[in-house]
Amino acid sequence: MSSRSTDWPDLNDDQRAAVTASMAPQLVVAGPGTGKTRVLVCRAAYLIEHADLTPSRLVLVTFTRRAAQQLTDRLTDLVGPKAQHVRAGTIHHFCYETLRASPDRAEVPDDFIVVDDAVTDAFWQRWYEDHERWCEANDLHSYRQVKTHVSRIKLGIDTVSGRLTEGLRAYDAMLADRGALDFDDLLVKTRDLLRNHPDTRADLVDETRAVLVDEFQDTDPVQFDIIRRLGEAGAHLYCVADDDQSVYRFRGARPANLRRYIDRFDCTEARGTRHVLTTNYRSNRSIYAVAEAVLAPDERLKQRGDIRTSDAGMEPVQLVACDDPEAERTYVLRQLRDWIDEGAARSDLAVLTRWNRRLAALERDCLRAGIACETSQSEALLETPPARKLHALLRVVDARRRDRPLDAPMTELLSHLLPDDTMARLRDFGERSMPDATLWTAFQTVVSNEQARRSAGLDSATDRLDQTYATITNLLQNTQEDGLTIGAFTRTALRQLGDPLQLLRRYADTLTDPASRPSVRQAGTVLDEWRRAQARDARAGDPPRLLLHHRTPQITRLWRQLVRRALDLETDPPAPLPEMQEALFARPADEGIPPLGADDVVLTNDLEALLRWAERTGAFSGSTDTPQ
Repeated sequence: MSSRSTDWPDLNDDQRAAVTASMAPQLVVAGPGTGKTRVLVCRAAYLIEHADLTPSRLVLVTFTRRAAQQLTDRLTDLVGPKAQHVRAGTIHHFCYETLRASPDRAEVPDDFIVVDDAVTDAFWQRWYEDHERWCEANDLHSYRQVKTHVSRIKLGIDTVSGRLTEGLRAYDAMLADRGALDFDDLLVKTRDLLRNHPDTRADLVDETRAVLVDEFQDTDPVQFDIIRRLGEAGAHLYCVADDDQSVYRFRGARPANLRRYIDRFDCTEARGTRHVLTTNYRSNRSIYAVAEAVLAPDERLKQRGDIRTSDAGMEPVQLVACDDPEAERTYVLRQLRDWIDEGAARSDLAVLTRWNRRLAALERDCLRAGIACETSQSEALLETPPARKLHALLRVVDARRRDRPLDAPMTELLSHLLPDDTMARLRDFGERSMPDATLWTAFQTVVSNEQARRSAGLDSATDRLDQTYATITNLLQNTQEDGLTIGAFTRTALRQLGDPLQLLRRYADTLTDPASRPSVRQAGTVLDEWRRAQARDARAGDPPRLLLHHRTPQITRLWRQLVRRALDLETDPPAPLPEMQEALFARPADEGIPPLGADDVVLTNDLEALLRWAERTGAFSGSTDTPQ
């Protein structure tokens, strides 16, 4: 241990004891408002600064990507640029990186993709509609319930039965056809990899010396098994949880994992491996007392009265009964207006609802009443890839304008623009070769220096790195333009940051791979045979020709460009830009040669139009056999 100071800011005695605990597996029981995020961030800083842990060997597991970014930002405030090398993300992201590193042993495709909700929702919605009567009879009243049930089956929580067996087989076949995994597969495949390959598990723990887990009470059995196996193999575990706040049981979360963790790693207060944060800084005493009163005391790790509040106020909690949702909204609006008129800040007011569907009507009524508000339903839009990229870019712009450090916002932006494996290699390079530099500086070095790029193992990513660097620098230069409005900049940024494929995601289930169509497969076979014939007959000096025909000249021109690339014909002398013609040869040198013969190949999607064209041009005249 280093002798450097451990005087972290704003820590009470309970928090400080948790932050500076030993390297044995630790559990921190943290109720609402007790400072669990502060403790988690300070523990990470403590491990880096005082346990001399290499940042890239520290994993922070959070429930959402947003939480991971917030933890990284706060950690940067404590340890500086080194925080950017910490691997912060969801457990699914951790599993993704693990499988990418060992695809063969994990029995997953080398280039697997992870399907998103647009694909899985579309599949199960269609399956539900085709089997609605069976679903209703089995208490599955929506495709979302079917999807949740399937997730629980894959995680080993529920058993599959009836028609759902066939549905699950079809679903797995759909994923296999795409070379894809879903989020449950990431967990199950990683669990199996760690269980079946001890040497791989040992290698992973060598790269992952410490695992800090937020919201541990929301882990499901497979997630618990992954974390447990890492700890048993020697990784330091530090889990923060509150058994009173497990709200994802319907997804398979198991608060009982807390007891299993305590029993497996012998976490006790006497050993200094179990800590309870006992001061609530968020609520007054009356609010906490009401909340605590509805919790079953026998199942809790905290006992009634363990938690004290920094605000001892006991103003009574009022219960108001309304006849219907409309009357409830009317009351809420009136109460909000009264508080605002009394001087309350809007940001200090919150309205909680049991169902998301109530939020839309409440938001509408608030806006009509002139009460600015933000609902949790807005998160779906803000979590789309273009919006996340734009948000990260605006954070960079704001930091530059305020002359603040760019480390955290620039790292976030890079994480949205570069693939995960590229980011992992970039972080590793920065940690090895430029430990005192920011990730942005390491990125610039890799872009500009061939030797650095080779050292980072990013030779094959040169084009992507150059494109990303150009995009960022161009956009930042745009901010210097006189008279630039935020609207104009946003439109420009979205055009450059947007992913055109996102436009197709909602149609992912109805779109088909062109290669799956019989006519396209047949065309592919013909092209392969033509390419082989080219090589075989070139020595005889009379190789077959390939003619591309479409009655729309622009499409013919496009076809020729695509075919030349697909067949590696770009190694020919550069092809001149073809004229707008209904039919074009793949090789420009074949133009003007006498009529087509039996060995030549023609690709068209309209035989009648081809014959009319041939009649006009004499393309088949003088030949006893028509081309293929």
